[in-house]
Amino acid sequence: MGLKELVRYLALAKLCNNVVALKTLEMYFVIGRSPGEIAKSLGVSKDTVRGYIERAVKNAGGPAKTPALVRAVLPHIAAVKPVIEPSNTMYRCVLCGESFMSIGNAMLHVRNSHRDALEQAFEAIMRSVANNAD
Repeated sequence: MGLKELVRYLALAKLCNNVVALKTLEMYFVIGRSPGEIAKSLGVSKDTVRGYIERAVKNAGGPAKTPALVRAVLPHIAAVKPVIEPSNTMYRCVLCGESFMSIGNAMLHVRNSHRDALEQAFEAIMRSVANNAD
């Protein structure tokens, strides 16, 4: 676990237009807000916030590494164009037209059915992070 796994997770969140996950990680790891403050601000449960934080920590390889990796990667995901469009209570895949009731199902769909789009987003972010590190 480390940079690549975190980038893959963030690329998937961006492709799926999961604004709550991305804002949660920014607010927690970059700004330093508490899960309770984030939940109230974004209108989601504390459990949802904690889940996104836990997945980021797991993918980054532990709590010590996560803040620095999230800070380093978040600016580079802006160029990724989402493939999931939210509309009212549904989420629609612009690549194949399939619709989903939840963002979780949309994320599973992109990960399983559109691996090529996920891989392209992952590679673009990794290149951008590497170019910035030079």
